[in-house]
Amino acid sequence: MRSTAVDKPSQSGVPPKCGFADKAKARGYPPTWKLWLPEFSACALVLAMVGALVGTILPHQDKPLPEWPYGLSINTMVAIYLTIMKAALVFILSNCLGQLKWTWFEKTHPLNHLDKYDNASRGPWGSLLFLWALRGSTLLPSLASLVIILATIINPFGQAILQFYSCSVPEITQNVYIPTARCTTPDPDLNPIYDIELDLINAVHLGIYASQPPDVSVGCPSGNCTFPHRYSSAGWCSKCEDISEQLVYTRTPHAEYSNDWDSTPEPEDYTWENYTLDSSALNAGALEGDRGMTMIIQLILAQSESTVERNRGLYTPDAWTHSTGTAAECRIYPCTQTYSGKVDRGKLSETVEVEESLWGYYEQMGDWFSIIEIPCLNGQEVSDLRALGYIFDDADYGITDSSNTKWWLSYNFSVKADAAPDKYLWKDWDHGPGIYIRPECIYQANFRGMEILRPLVHSIFSDKLGIRPNMFIGDSPPLRSLFRDGNISFETVDQTFKRVAQSMTVYARNKQQTDFLQEVKGVGLASATCISIEWIWLTYPGVLVLATFVALAMAVIQVRLSRGDGDSTKGRVFLDRQNYKNSVLPLMFHVLERRDNRHAVDETAVGGGDWSIDKIEREAKRLMVRLERTEGSEWRFREL
Repeated sequence: MRSTAVDKPSQSGVPPKCGFADKAKARGYPPTWKLWLPEFSACALVLAMVGALVGTILPHQDKPLPEWPYGLSINTMVAIYLTIMKAALVFILSNCLGQLKWTWFEKTHPLNHLDKYDNASRGPWGSLLFLWALRGSTLLPSLASLVIILATIINPFGQAILQFYSCSVPEITQNVYIPTARCTTPDPDLNPIYDIELDLINAVHLGIYASQPPDVSVGCPSGNCTFPHRYSSAGWCSKCEDISEQLVYTRTPHAEYSNDWDSTPEPEDYTWENYTLDSSALNAGALEGDRGMTMIIQLILAQSESTVERNRGLYTPDAWTHSTGTAAECRIYPCTQTYSGKVDRGKLSETVEVEESLWGYYEQMGDWFSIIEIPCLNGQEVSDLRALGYIFDDADYGITDSSNTKWWLSYNFSVKADAAPDKYLWKDWDHGPGIYIRPECIYQANFRGMEILRPLVHSIFSDKLGIRPNMFIGDSPPLRSLFRDGNISFETVDQTFKRVAQSMTVYARNKQQTDFLQEVKGVGLASATCISIEWIWLTYPGVLVLATFVALAMAVIQVRLSRGDGDSTKGRVFLDRQNYKNSVLPLMFHVLERRDNRHAVDETAVGGGDWSIDKIEREAKRLMVRLERTEGSEWRFREL
């Protein structure tokens, strides 16, 4: 049985030379890169984890959470990448501290620093104690210890990269549609004169009385749908103009009038557009001679000074009233409208992007007015229209840019589009070849259909409402709704007619003749959780990775250039040729040399003086040892 250390001192009285200086070249020590190959491999692993992290989360930015097999989530994958990254960083820094431990003692330092270095290489607590003990007296080990401490919280910062929010995703299995109409007026071929559907009458009244117009019957099973592209429909528009300045104010005594209305003894009358209106009255009627594609309604609110004073309970200070009366002219007319729309929680929201009412008409053909939706046309149709003299530019009319506001082209075509032959003569009734425009691109209104609607609308609004103190004279629900208990204003009148037009448009889109209806397809949306990537949180792991790589590079250089005290060879143990790092085995074979030269190392103990870590590990596997107390009361490992 022999000891791993030799008690006999050297004959020269100094520690024996290990012979490294003479043997280094002859033994062919491995190059530096090979000594640090595990750490370089760990660096590659760190970079691979960074790439895997970015490659995993980037494709899912602003997209729903992915559904992966075995219950894996994107958070789980991020945690795995960060855990591997942290382990690799700590491995690199720990080995750097382990190797720097040996170079630290190439110069004279307290022995307890060996324990401080060893503890620092084992985790954050030891690193914290190391920083406190050395207090920054050595830069590189302090940097490595600091990064080990900071690496313990790398996971929370990494998890903060992913933020989640509620979103909607397309659901392709849903049948989503919204109806549109290519004709807004009743078709006289299907609706004989004066035969108006009850739903249309209800639509007009609904616009008058309801605070909100009805909704289009959209198909959206999930309650959340979107329509990616703009869509168009024929409908109704309205426009009101305040023309109070055009009223003619006269005073005409009517003795018998005061007995009927119990108003001022000398009421004022107001005349305008062939009407004479009683004082203290809201009077509405159709413009005399009203024809064509527009229905015109005239309203006059007549009010004398004395009646205003007596009827103060029916009027508010901001009401649309003057002592000389007020008047408005409102028009309802067919138009085309281009929308953008979506359904959110079951509620349809539409925005009118483009509105047009300039219809084309060709007298020799019939009684249909037409307008073309330019983005609907194909190349052949565009060429044919230009050949007939229609002038429009691609960019202006949205053939190539669907976001342009110039969307419509009035079309001189007066035959029902669905009934036209495949090759119809558009430009000249008698001469020249015909062209064909697909019916789905043509929107129409019918003159005879307007004649069906005109009496209906006129009859609803043609009435008058008399006013006595705190009460009404007459029974006209539409006018009472317009009067709003004295809170009438031009804005409220304008909004009422807008609601009437919108309600009639909804009727046209929901209930119009089937040969004019078409459905615009949309996309159903399902609720989901989407991912938002906050790249700023990658800064923290990135800084740690950079600091680790810098620490490794500095450690390699420092170890490579390490020298002992004295001249270039005396006392040097050639640590730049050894990768002892965190191994404790070298301490077992290189015991402490005392001042009395006891326990000197035997350079022939291992492989004839070859103290590489590989040889030490092989020798350590062979040796069987036990910890015993020596005669000098020292603890030592002794070979058995």
